[in-house]
Parts: sequence; C-alpha cells; structure tokens
Amino acid sequence: MRTQSQLAQLVALGRTLLVIPASSRGWQWPEHVAVPVVDAPEVTTVLAWQPSSRAPELAALVRAASQLSSKPAQLSPGTAGGQG
Repeated sequence: MRTQSQLAQLVALGRTLLVIPASSRGWQWPEHVAVPVVDAPEVTTVLAWQPSSRAPELAALVRAASQLSSKPAQLSPGTAGGQG
C-alpha cells in the first residue's frame, strides 16, 4: 500500500480499519462508516518546520493552528511567524 486511495479501498473492502481524527472524515468514501471512539485517549498534534523557513503561508498556518489550540504556539525567533 502506497497511497491514501489504496488504504481507502482496503477500508471499503472491509480488509482493514482506521482510527482517524474527525477532521479527516472529509476524504471518507460512501462505503465507509464512521463510528466515534468515545473512550480513546486524547491525542496531541504538533506542527514542525525547518528553522530557516520564512514562508508566509507557513506563518499563517502556525497562527491559525495556535488560535484553534487551547495552548498557544511556542514560536522561536527566526522561525516562521516568530519575531526576528
């Protein structure tokens, strides 16, 4: 298996299952069934990027993610979105 499409085919065929975040359900096929896992442990998602990156798109992503997060982003000087 090398692609997300191949994985989705295996799920649709009933040969495997996935545990994915609710935000990933946008690529769910009509043959898929989503069942909430209410007792799953909390998952931490992190963003990582090269310290030398100055891409404005990356800075915008970090700002948007930190606004959605309950914990503020820890930006270092010299990184996208940081001061310096």
